[in-house]
Amino acid sequence: MELIYVCKICGRENKIEAEKLLASKELVCENCQHHSALTSGNDTPKRWDESLNMEQERAACYNDRAKALLVLAGAGCGQTKTLIARALFLHRELNVPAEKIALLTFTRKAAKEISERLNMEVAGMGDRMFVGTFHRFCLDLMRHYSGYFDCAGFKLIDRDDQSAVIRKLRNDLAIPENAPEILVPKVEELCGILSYMNNAMVAVGDYFSRFPCTLAETPKYVEEIVAGYRQYKLENRLLDFDDILSMTARNLTDISDFRRLVQNKFDHILVDEMQDTSPIQWAILKPLYPSVNLFCVGDDAQSIYSFRGADFKNVHNFCDQLPDSITLKLTENYRSSQEILDISNMLLQNAAVEYKKDLRAHKGYSGHEPELYTFHSDFDEANFTLKSIRSKLRNGVRPSQIMLMFRSATHARIIEHTLRTAGIPYRFIGGMSFLQSSHIKDVISALEAVTSFKYELAWHRFLCLHRKLGDKTSFKYFLAIQNAPDHKTGLQMMGCNLAPKYPDLGEFLQNFDPDRPPADLLKDILSYFEKTKLLEEKYDNWEDRKKDLLLLCRIAAKYSDTEHFLEAFKLDPDTEVLEHDNDTESKITLITVHSAKGSECDHAYIFRVQNGVFPHVKAVSDDEIEEERRVLYVAMTRARKELILTRTVSDSDRFLTNEMVKRMERRTQAKGW
Repeated sequence: MELIYVCKICGRENKIEAEKLLASKELVCENCQHHSALTSGNDTPKRWDESLNMEQERAACYNDRAKALLVLAGAGCGQTKTLIARALFLHRELNVPAEKIALLTFTRKAAKEISERLNMEVAGMGDRMFVGTFHRFCLDLMRHYSGYFDCAGFKLIDRDDQSAVIRKLRNDLAIPENAPEILVPKVEELCGILSYMNNAMVAVGDYFSRFPCTLAETPKYVEEIVAGYRQYKLENRLLDFDDILSMTARNLTDISDFRRLVQNKFDHILVDEMQDTSPIQWAILKPLYPSVNLFCVGDDAQSIYSFRGADFKNVHNFCDQLPDSITLKLTENYRSSQEILDISNMLLQNAAVEYKKDLRAHKGYSGHEPELYTFHSDFDEANFTLKSIRSKLRNGVRPSQIMLMFRSATHARIIEHTLRTAGIPYRFIGGMSFLQSSHIKDVISALEAVTSFKYELAWHRFLCLHRKLGDKTSFKYFLAIQNAPDHKTGLQMMGCNLAPKYPDLGEFLQNFDPDRPPADLLKDILSYFEKTKLLEEKYDNWEDRKKDLLLLCRIAAKYSDTEHFLEAFKLDPDTEVLEHDNDTESKITLITVHSAKGSECDHAYIFRVQNGVFPHVKAVSDDEIEEERRVLYVAMTRARKELILTRTVSDSDRFLTNEMVKRMERRTQAKGW
């Protein structure tokens, strides 16, 4: 007689003959080799935390032989809760010091929330543990073990600075006059290529091998720009964000003493959003294993950042890459109704990749199926949306619980216009953040210039804000102070040189004292800009932009040192004070799907669920198409109560099967359209 039992560690179904079971009195899992004694039916396991379900607790409290554990957590299944519970279990039950645990996240906001929740459970635990992003983790290692990194005196540059260097290098290329426009990628695309190459750990040739239609000469020009960019950084002692990861990964791989120091520093590393890790991030984690235990939480079905170098195979191949590892699952969803999960599960069932997702709704069935509407035009779609939103608002739905999701920001224009015309308040998430805005970068460049007389990029941007002061002239002024013995002398020299033609600027620089807290420096810089009206004349909506600058001062007030403020601003901005739109309850949310990841709402709309949008028109390869499926899955699983999909064509669906359409489709005529 053959019996089946489910392993409490990895969830695997195992078959065993009854005779062998009675003889051994022991259950042995074929997958993870977990041994457990045969117990009577009255024996119930003791719960460690009643707030966790059995799957969450099994993962959080794992204490068997495996040194690496992957938790496949479906959307809304409590992966953050499980991650926090794991840290608490290690500290409380296994007596692991908080300082020996690192928890890696992908955003500062997530790190802050986790740290605060840990502090609520154990006083000071979230502060003693490392809780932060991969970049912050690596930067801390670079500081703590600076002797292993040849980066003393290096400055951290952001994407704007990188673009400026790339633009100059691109302009200096010897491109034939009659060359096609697409021969050399644009600056922003080049920056994206550089970042992808670093994160995916591939060379120029390997990158372009993914695009068979690339012109034969293009890789040669890109290679020249890449080499020039690296040389420029070296000569000017600059580091970009990607350098922080690559230098750490290289040292962990190549320098055994450094690797041992990091291995001794941590006993456990916990990783959130494992599906979003790139090869370079994996190259940081893997050398630490098995000396350091790994606990990784993620969802392969929510891997949507391959354009950044993320590789969902880090999840799919986890156990193959790490011996002595196991996988557990979280399948109970606490967010959505079962109807929404059924449609989401159906989307994945037709995938080329086997995700093995079958999420169960904790709240069960709601009696409300997801809805699919087909429209003849964009305007019909927008008018329907307006009418639908007005109906919800009249029935007491809070605006903050309505979310409109778009594959890209351009798809939102008509609906955004319709809402604005109707006087319905909204906020748009997914475009440029205020920290990336030009007026903010102008002020930051001024701060960097007056606190570092050798920073060419900052001086160039700051000086070129002034009338009749262009590239060549700014470079001439910059060169003139490079032999100054110290910073204050450099400022004095720059001020004296500029005073005849630019008296206000000359006076400002000669009287400027850089040895003060960053908030005070910013106030002086803003006073100068207010006096000269340089920014006011350059930008529209100046009164709104002034509010942004005041927020910048609030951020700076948290730092006593300008270098640390600038570093944090570029690498890891403090988002706490950035929530300056406090009136979010009265506004509906328009958001791109990539920005919506991590969010949820009661009423979710997804627009243009049709070929050319889902999947995107630029998605060509099988891998790209499959990622587009995951993008749609992420969008669907944001909804708690109601999910509405729209399209403007009915015969070109790649992802919506006949079964899905039959289940969801609603005739617009029934709603008065």
